[in-house]
Amino acid sequence: MSENYEIYDKNYYENYYDKASGRKEYNRKNYLSFFKTIAKKIVEDLHPNTVLDAGCAKGFLVESLRDLQVESYGIDISDYALSQARSDIKKYVSKQSLTAPYSKNYDLIVCLEVLEHLSESDANKAVENICKSANLVLFSSTPDAYEEETHVNIKSVGDWVNLFAEQGFVQDVSYDSLFISTQAILFRKSDKTNTELIKDYSNKLYNFKEETVKLEKLNDQRLSVIKKLEKLEQEMNKRVNKQGKEIVTLEKDRINLIKYRRKERIVTEKIQEINQKLQGKIIDLE
Repeated sequence: MSENYEIYDKNYYENYYDKASGRKEYNRKNYLSFFKTIAKKIVEDLHPNTVLDAGCAKGFLVESLRDLQVESYGIDISDYALSQARSDIKKYVSKQSLTAPYSKNYDLIVCLEVLEHLSESDANKAVENICKSANLVLFSSTPDAYEEETHVNIKSVGDWVNLFAEQGFVQDVSYDSLFISTQAILFRKSDKTNTELIKDYSNKLYNFKEETVKLEKLNDQRLSVIKKLEKLEQEMNKRVNKQGKEIVTLEKDRINLIKYRRKERIVTEKIQEINQKLQGKIIDLE
């Protein structure tokens, strides 16, 4: 991280703000679920037996991987952050600079949003160390968060790709790392020649284009179905409205019928009453 290691104290983590995700204070509540998602994807996709989190902070990724039975470790230079690791995880995280040689090799090294905090020379040394200790690297570094004062070494994604390429690592363009960030990359150690790499990228680019065409066709079909559904919905609404009006009319007719039947009953009763009176008069006349 930047030369002044002491700045990564309690105050730094409590006032931490990740502009990309909108997450604020770097604590378990705001970040543990994020690292659990990463750990789950690592296990499902990459199947490592051993993992090092280079720049592990409070050890959330180490914790999440350990909970999934993966032998994982973490290094960081912040005494405060390391002290906040879960009690059973503290023995797996240690204070160490990323520029110092690592004591062992790992199936996978993860380095997320760390190297932008290092000077350019220290970041270059960290990349060299990382690439000496693993054949697989999951990496991410913001390309544009200049407002953060500790970001002293912001590079474009392409610049990081070139830096790893100098160590014999190439980007796995077929791997989807969006579950971490848009700038996240999976690097693989490769001994292929430039010609072979260009061939691989060309084939993968063709596959991407094929998939894109398929997705566009599926999207066209989806839009067509949506239009049909909207048309059916409009027709249904018209029918419902028409039926609603018919129901209202029928209800009015029913009410009127009841009224007429009542009137009919009253008139009938009056007629019967008059008939009874007439019958009485006829009897009197006789």
